[in-house]
Amino acid sequence: PTGPEGPTGPGVVLDNFLTALATPGITIDIGDTVPFATNGTVSGTDIGHTPGSDIFTLAPNETYQVQYTVSGTTAALMSMDFVLRLNGVDVPGSNATGGIIAGTITATGYAFITTPAAPDPSELVVVNDTLGIVVSAAASISIIKIS
Repeated sequence: PTGPEGPTGPGVVLDNFLTALATPGITIDIGDTVPFATNGTVSGTDIGHTPGSDIFTLAPNETYQVQYTVSGTTAALMSMDFVLRLNGVDVPGSNATGGIIAGTITATGYAFITTPAAPDPSELVVVNDTLGIVVSAAASISIIKIS
C-alpha cells in the first residue's frame, strides 16, 4: 500500500536575475572588457549593473549561473575567444571560443560562479582573450542567482 503524502518541499525562487546587451557594432581590443550598453530584465538587488559599464556586481557568498554570447569578426583565420573574469581572476571553464572561419563568428560561454564571503561584492566582466581585435561585435549576458 502507498503511504501518506509528505509535505511539499521548498520551491526554487529565482528572484535575482539580470540580462544586458552590448551596442551592436562595437570594437573590442585585445584584453579589453565588453561594455554592456543596455540592461534588459532586472530583478532583485544581488546583481548590479550600470548601463554602459563593463562591470557586473554580485552579492557575496552566493552562487550564480552566467551565460554570455559574443559575435563579431576577427582577422582572417583567427578564432575568437572570451572569458569571464571575477575580481581580476579568470573563471575556470568560462571560456567562449568561436571557430576559425571567415565572416562573423559567434561564441557562447557558461559558468556557475560562487562569490567569496562578505563584506564586499564581487566584480564580474567579460574579457576579449582573442589574439586580435574583434570588430562589428555584439554581446549579451544573462546572470541568475541560484542560491
